[in-house]
Amino acid sequence: MKENEYFDNSLFMKLVCILAAIALVCVLVFVLVGAISGGSQENPEETDPYEEWTFAPDANTNEPVTTETPVTTADPDTTTAPDTTADPGTTADPGTADAPGTTTAPATTAAPSALTPLPESSAILGETPDAGQAYQDSIVFLGDSTTYGMIPYAVLAEGKQTKQVWTPSSGTLTLDQAVKKKIYFPDTDAEVTAAEAAAAKQPAFLIITLGVNGVSFMNEEQFVTEYVKLVQSIQAASPKTQIILQSIFPVASNYDKLDRINNEKITLANTWVLKVAETCGIPYLNTASILHDENGWLHASFQNGDGMHFNEVGFRAVLNYIRTHAHPTVGGDEH
Repeated sequence: MKENEYFDNSLFMKLVCILAAIALVCVLVFVLVGAISGGSQENPEETDPYEEWTFAPDANTNEPVTTETPVTTADPDTTTAPDTTADPGTTADPGTADAPGTTTAPATTAAPSALTPLPESSAILGETPDAGQAYQDSIVFLGDSTTYGMIPYAVLAEGKQTKQVWTPSSGTLTLDQAVKKKIYFPDTDAEVTAAEAAAAKQPAFLIITLGVNGVSFMNEEQFVTEYVKLVQSIQAASPKTQIILQSIFPVASNYDKLDRINNEKITLANTWVLKVAETCGIPYLNTASILHDENGWLHASFQNGDGMHFNEVGFRAVLNYIRTHAHPTVGGDEH
């Protein structure tokens, strides 16, 4: 009886162990399956579509890298800059950008405005036969430093002792001071105004070349007003004098004050000089038209090296233009 009871207890314990082992295996299998299932969540396509992803997305997905608001939120198809249809190797504006890795040399700065012709006007003196040395010797030149240089280069009658040049002793004359500023009057070695000199000498012809300094600080109204006042004061002092207004001369590319005096301003101011000539009923010499190079700068062969003032060659070119664009009273020539 006791032997059978022992056998029954032993069999029961074996069954309990077997069931425990089966339960343990089931737990292990469940854990393993859970772990495998959890690892598969790395595929975004199997996740909750509302879950925020914080890892780097696949290259083909539109999900942002982080949950922060992207810097650009516009749809690429609706933005206007840049043009995303352009070839990656080119820029959207080929006219303003160069190919990567290349540098374009800066274009040579030209002064195209100096090449702009003046408006048509009956005041502009046209080409004539050479009026000759006698005509040149009958002219007095009133002006600034661009006129004063005729003395040291001795291009007029009596050379460096010429009496044909009227400028202040300093050689500088600005348009805004031209009416009242004293000039050196070589006939009497006196310091007088231009009108006083004209009254004393009564020259046959007077060529005025002024305004190059004025372009740096005078507007059109000031420029024209002061120039007209000067002309009218001389006309009143010497009614028989034939006054001619000459264009302001261009400057060269090596001039060191191009920020204040340049060919764009000079070309504009020459239209003002022409306006003064028309207002006063006197001729205009467009000498500037033969002094510039193909880029609009004062020709290198005409300047003394400072970019503004002439050498002897330059003055000879000016005098030749004056003689071949003579006043209409000379020999009956028309302009």
